[in-house]
Amino acid sequence: MQAQAALGEIYELGQGVKADYKEAAGWYRRAIEQGETRCATRLGAMLLRGEGIERDMQEAAKLWTWAAERGKCVRAIRPCRTAYDRYGRSA
Repeated sequence: MQAQAALGEIYELGQGVKADYKEAAGWYRRAIEQGETRCATRLGAMLLRGEGIERDMQEAAKLWTWAAERGKCVRAIRPCRTAYDRYGRSA
C-alpha cells in the first residue's frame, strides 16, 4: 500500500520521472483499494482539476467522502465541503 502511494506521488509530481497523471491515478487507485485514504484525497484533487484524467466531480466527492468517513484523513473534509458548496448535491 505505501509503495503504491509512493509511486502515485512520484508520477504525479514528476520526481525522477516525467510527470504522468494517468499513471499516478492508476497507482492511487490501487492504493485506495488497499484502504489508503491519503491517495483518495490526492486522486480526488486530480479529478477536480482534470489533471491528465477526465474531470469527474462525482468521483472526486465520493473519494473525499470515503476518506473523511474513515476519520484518518482530515484533509479530505475541506475539499469535500468546498465541492459540495460549489456544486451542491449533484457533485
